[in-house]
Amino acid sequence: MYAVILAGGGGTRLWPLSRSQRPKPFLPLLDGGRCLLQATVERLSPLVEPEDVYVVTDVRYRDLVREVVPALPPANIIAEPMGRNTAAAVAMAGHAIERPADDVMISLHADQSIADEAGFRAVLAAAVERASGGDIVTLGIEPTEPSTGFGYILATGQPTSYAGCETWRVERFEEKPSPERAQELIDGRRAYWNAGAFIWRGESQWNTQASVATVVINVALCLVWIPRAGIVGAAWASTAAYALGSAIMLLRFQRTTGLSWGEILIPRRDDWRR
Repeated sequence: MYAVILAGGGGTRLWPLSRSQRPKPFLPLLDGGRCLLQATVERLSPLVEPEDVYVVTDVRYRDLVREVVPALPPANIIAEPMGRNTAAAVAMAGHAIERPADDVMISLHADQSIADEAGFRAVLAAAVERASGGDIVTLGIEPTEPSTGFGYILATGQPTSYAGCETWRVERFEEKPSPERAQELIDGRRAYWNAGAFIWRGESQWNTQASVATVVINVALCLVWIPRAGIVGAAWASTAAYALGSAIMLLRFQRTTGLSWGEILIPRRDDWRR
């Protein structure tokens, strides 16, 4: 298995402490002057060691990644010409990283604070085991309030138990809602905050991105035109900025064929903040 950490941002969260020159994942917000990106890499061990961790970041922050995570091999830093949201970032990682087709990718955000790190690794291990069978797995956070600052994952069907975790099939993703809609989602008791975490086999990820590319051609969104040898900045600038969950839902709406759907939601109940 390997992990892809998305570490970017425009410096708007936590402004004015966070600026475009040093966005939230690189700020020394934690004990001992650690930043959130450092903590994200460290909490993966021993499940995923640094040599199997990759960071996708804006080219402006490549040196910051080297500075705060010196144990990360330089080749494991993947630099975008500019940020184009999570779907494009994960697509870029899928093209740039050479791993076996049955290897499982864990895609995470770098700006989260998690108190129960051992519990988090246990849930990741369960998600990796499930993804090894071909499912696309995403993690959800049980909401404590009708927040408008999170996207939401809506569950469907009945929950089942897997490796000690409660799991649901995913009905759909919703981007950050209005206050009224957020309250509706909470009242329905089937909505979870979207942690932005996806776990899937390399071949599932490639199939998804190939399907996204098909949708791109059909609806002219220009989402994943990414040559393996390098990215042309002008072409990247025209890439649609879609969140990964939204891109997956777009595939459903376009009725794209050839993609095996098997998302599993694993709700988290520990202290997990963004």
